[in-house]
Amino acid sequence: MPLQKQDEDFFRFQRTIVAQVAANAADWGIPAGLVNALLAARDTYEPLHFQARNTAALTQQDLAEYRRIQQLYERDLGIFLSIHIGDNPKARGVIDVINSAPDRPEPEMPPGADAMEWRYIILPKGAPPPKTPEECPLRYISKKPEFTMNLGKENIGRVFYGFCRWVNQSHPANSGPWSAQAQSVLIS
Repeated sequence: MPLQKQDEDFFRFQRTIVAQVAANAADWGIPAGLVNALLAARDTYEPLHFQARNTAALTQQDLAEYRRIQQLYERDLGIFLSIHIGDNPKARGVIDVINSAPDRPEPEMPPGADAMEWRYIILPKGAPPPKTPEECPLRYISKKPEFTMNLGKENIGRVFYGFCRWVNQSHPANSGPWSAQAQSVLIS
């Protein structure tokens, strides 16, 4: 089971971005501890990518573990960039780097989808998390696959729990399945 094109696209994209962040972190005002955490996440992902790329026949279990680690890293990298680059006036230059990365995979809606739906809830740390999307009373719909949600400064330190899926608003029966639960502590 070979890796797919989007696996290689993400690998090249993350390499470009992480190198830029590491080289410019001091100028952009990003604390060294946060950069080190990003580099540690990369150092967990990259060896698995090389192993998956160079293994002729991955077992289903090996491929599932690779996908799990890649998804976690992709999520963490996205959160890192959103928090430390998106609103950081010192780091605005990296937006050009991100947007001009030649191998950056462009997010797109899958065939038949016209929006992305999030069901979410924001809870205090330690509160029991929701188990299903139905337990999340808040809803967010985006017509773009890449977007930013403003969750309010009053929620800093609380935990975001959410589920997402691709939807077809004209034909709801054609909407995709819900994702696994995503969670993140809101820090800025």
